[in-house]
Amino acid sequence: MLKNNEIYKGWTVLSVQQLSDYKATGIWLKHNVTHMEIFHLLTEDEENLFSFGFQTLPSNSTGIPHIIEHSVLAGSKNYPLKDPFMQLANQSINTFLNAMTYPDKTLYPAASIAEADYFNLMAVYGDAVFFPLLDKKTFEQEGYHIEVDTANTLSIQGVVYNEMKGAFAEFNRVVYSEVSNTLWPNTVYAVESGGDPAAIPHLTYQEFKNFHKKFYSPANCRLFLSGNIPTEKQIDFINNKFLSNIDNDFKIPTIDTNCFTLNKKIEPVYSTVKGPTGENDKGATVLMSWHLGETADTLNVMNALLLSELLMGNDSSPLAKALIDSGLGNDIFPWRDCDLDERWISMGAGLRGVKKEDAQKLEKLILQTLSSLVKDGINSEFIESAIMAVDFEHREVTRSYGPYALKLMDQIYRGWMNGSDPFSPLRTREAFSVIKQSIKNDANYIQNLIKKYLVDNKHRSLITVIPDKSYTDDMNKKEQANISLLTNQMSKTEKDSFIELTRANQQALKKAQLQDEKDENRGLIPHLYPNQLKSKVNKIVTEQTTINDVPLFIHNQPTNGIVYLTVAIPVDVLDVEDYLYLPLYSVMLTNSGCNGKTWAETELESARVLGGFSAKPFTSSILPTKNAEKLKKGKNGAIMGRQWLFVNVKMLEEKTEPALKILFDCLDSADFSDISRLKDMLIKLRNALDTAVVPSGSQFASLRSCCTKTRTKALDEIWNGLTQLMFLHNLTDDKIELVSERLQQIQKKLQKAGMIFNLTADDSGLEMAHPVLKKFVIDRLPPVKPNSIADESFYAITKIPTINSGVNKKSSNASDLLNNSTGSCTHYIVPSQVGFAASTTKAACYGTKEATGETLLAHWMSNNVLYEQIRTVGGAYGAGASVDPVERLFMFYTYRDPNPDKSIKVFIDCINALKNIHINKSEVERVITGCYSKLVQPRSPSANGYTGFVRALYGITDEDRENNMKSILSATSKDIILAAKNLKDVIFDMQSAIISGKSSAITGKIVELPV
Repeated sequence: MLKNNEIYKGWTVLSVQQLSDYKATGIWLKHNVTHMEIFHLLTEDEENLFSFGFQTLPSNSTGIPHIIEHSVLAGSKNYPLKDPFMQLANQSINTFLNAMTYPDKTLYPAASIAEADYFNLMAVYGDAVFFPLLDKKTFEQEGYHIEVDTANTLSIQGVVYNEMKGAFAEFNRVVYSEVSNTLWPNTVYAVESGGDPAAIPHLTYQEFKNFHKKFYSPANCRLFLSGNIPTEKQIDFINNKFLSNIDNDFKIPTIDTNCFTLNKKIEPVYSTVKGPTGENDKGATVLMSWHLGETADTLNVMNALLLSELLMGNDSSPLAKALIDSGLGNDIFPWRDCDLDERWISMGAGLRGVKKEDAQKLEKLILQTLSSLVKDGINSEFIESAIMAVDFEHREVTRSYGPYALKLMDQIYRGWMNGSDPFSPLRTREAFSVIKQSIKNDANYIQNLIKKYLVDNKHRSLITVIPDKSYTDDMNKKEQANISLLTNQMSKTEKDSFIELTRANQQALKKAQLQDEKDENRGLIPHLYPNQLKSKVNKIVTEQTTINDVPLFIHNQPTNGIVYLTVAIPVDVLDVEDYLYLPLYSVMLTNSGCNGKTWAETELESARVLGGFSAKPFTSSILPTKNAEKLKKGKNGAIMGRQWLFVNVKMLEEKTEPALKILFDCLDSADFSDISRLKDMLIKLRNALDTAVVPSGSQFASLRSCCTKTRTKALDEIWNGLTQLMFLHNLTDDKIELVSERLQQIQKKLQKAGMIFNLTADDSGLEMAHPVLKKFVIDRLPPVKPNSIADESFYAITKIPTINSGVNKKSSNASDLLNNSTGSCTHYIVPSQVGFAASTTKAACYGTKEATGETLLAHWMSNNVLYEQIRTVGGAYGAGASVDPVERLFMFYTYRDPNPDKSIKVFIDCINALKNIHINKSEVERVITGCYSKLVQPRSPSANGYTGFVRALYGITDEDRENNMKSILSATSKDIILAAKNLKDVIFDMQSAIISGKSSAITGKIVELPV
């Protein structure tokens, strides 16, 4: 173990500290020559993670940090490939691989459970950030370039350019951007680090290169490490691979931090801007936000988190309830916590659906509510529930979008990136203990906090974002203005010459993009071979028993004193029309009054003892294997392959009994008769879906493309797709009484349907929870038999009326061509400059050699032809293929795509071109390694319990999983070639969906979405 002040191979150990809350040792070092810093969170975790972090401070909105983030991963000194990043994605067993641009920093994290793979990732990433090629073609491809079509019409294209066109079509993104603009004007946060599409074309190649030289110095690098690989071993690697190549005349660059200077005179700021919308008038979003000081100050952070939880943590919280009850809007804006991603903390509160003239009324309401809390005090129950929620959050080990270490990485960079130590941000429990003691010692602590942070705080803003149909038109006009600038002052001869030069540059770029990678270059990217990979799957031990004949599944997991319980209620006892109501029923079940209490009383009681309470419909299909068939004939046959409502609760083990009382009170007596509450929750659910369509367009398009292929996919679409969105929009105010009655009827049916349980906890949690659960399960029933409903009944529900617009016209439009064949395609119109495409066709069955080949083929296509044709050449932010062998579906998708209609044609062309596919042994090995990574992704303890439960319900055995893994590890090029042939044979069955903005080129089947 390294010690304080020790020097190890050119690195001085600044500090070594024990971090008992994380069962880790923190080791902080600084390189004596370059001043590069390392912070290693040394743990026993075999999943190791690194992150190269750089403070990157843009002075304008040309998106320079974002474009560089993309570009450094597109070829470097020792890995001069077109796209080393995709090669890694294709052949690494990484558990996380990404790069992120923040407003003030850029991070390059990656993780793996294999040490050799981890160092392979670090070798490529480190070379990328320190020694990138950054050639002009990469700048044009990732940033922007000019294109000309056959009609001599100019356009601007580029991956980041199109990504940000998609980002600026997201309403909430506009809101958050305006918060930064108003709270911190004239700072780095008042510019768009991702890039404003109107400003991106003004960035020059030289500025691009200069920015990298300035900010990507080792002196500006903060390298975060987490996991069990010894620090010394990692330093040896870093010295050898990177720092040994640093020039002897290395100089530490000077970085101007004046961009963090706040205005001395602080007064409230008021702002009104436009935001994107479709045809419907949804009213304005009005948001008050506050500046709450430095994120490097952990005590300050915990005070802010406590305040946000106390005031806005749930709908019964004092400020949240005041907003709901005011009638000034129709839904709370979904920002209920603090933003801790920047140097300073921000907190907000506001409403959606507000009349723009009522903005000042909302400001007055918020300030009056806060002032009343300062004057009159706060119910101790609210304080107790807020403390419990903050404690719970910092006790739970989660894995949402990647390793748990990513969450700790974000915390550490808060202060470390701005010159303070990396230890302090991790001492959250210690800081919160100080706060809890202060609350005990000072009866006015919370009131004083509200007064200081919010009431008396003049560093705040009130923004009004008005949904306006002209917003997208204005974006288009700005784009056209940038295009017009190129040729405005040119004579006809000069313009003709410019167009020809542009066409030549465009062709040269495309040629470079499509040029085959040299085998010797591919061989430079290190990777593991199939024979180096374990063929054993990670197993989850599931114990099954009963409580009064009700099945109980138990998972003993290291949950750190937290108990997780899922109550699964079969919903296949309902009538087919009831299925559309299940998402709303799920929301209402956990957000209504029960046992004679109002919703606010119930929610407050829940917040005091529950760490989480939610419900969601769920379904899948039984694995089509002999093992699953055998299980279906056994004791679990009555519960396998069914459709469920999963009601999930999580609690501290010492809160088990009161938590379970609330759960079963809701199951037994949830009251849907409060029309005002029902209307609020309906609007909330509808708004959540509306605002999800543009950022998650590929998911919605994918659901539409496969919703008539299988029952499971139809139900997924009915509950989570555009079918649900259209249904919710049809539930108008005049139908709300009928909706209330329908939910009550569903409640009665489900109360007779029976249930099963899944319990996940550690030893002490199980010891406490099991007997308590028994007390509440008296007279409960196991699941009753399901109704028999034909698949066609669910397919019928997914039908959305379309406008037929010229489908029979002669056209080269890809979707028209598909509609005129045996496939089909529908356009769904949203207010966006970019779009999303998805197509689905038939695939082979799970467990077959053909399915293995298709899995490898989808991975190969994603990282090769689709990536090249749609992202590299086409300028879309993302594209790929996936296969679902359980549902027997092969799927394609694009994300933030400037030409989604053309992408459908690319899908078809790529499938047709597969007849000439040739994949050598080395390429097959890389693809196998890349696919393997998806099979070994670690899970959090709670996710292990949930996964084990789902596997039991749908017949997913360890033997079948192991056979599948062995099949992938032993696959050959023949398997992939056969899969390619089979895919070409089922192209006629392709069903496609496009979500995009309006365009004169769109014809065929059209639906205008009410978002």
